[in-house]
Amino acid sequence: MPLIKSKSPEAFKHNVEAEIHAGKPQRQAVAIAYAEKNAAKKSKGGLAKQAATAIHMKEEGIKPKHMADGGHPGLYANIHAKQQRIAREKAEGRPVEHMRKPGSKGAPTKESFVESAKTAKKKDGGSMKKSGGCSW
Repeated sequence: MPLIKSKSPEAFKHNVEAEIHAGKPQRQAVAIAYAEKNAAKKSKGGLAKQAATAIHMKEEGIKPKHMADGGHPGLYANIHAKQQRIAREKAEGRPVEHMRKPGSKGAPTKESFVESAKTAKKKDGGSMKKSGGCSW
């Protein structure tokens, strides 16, 4: 029986029982279960999470070039994706999620926008403005 990579007590118990059932001594079974639990804590999600993120981005219309540097899509891409979801939900007549008010819990802070602008500058080679011609 395969072991469960999770931080939950139920998964830990399952892993100990599975190892004991496989014929390992109790101490060794507990050590293996702790190793699985610690691996789950350190894990960022792996390939399955990356694949799910890529599928979600495709469904939301976020272009993969936003993640070309290996990072997350960014603040402005997230805002744009949420605006698209809201418009789609309104068109379908479903309950609509709302944009958070500035200063409310979970809303982007002023510092978030400042950091996002720095990242955008780095990606564009140091300037957020589009150049009208050759700069050399």
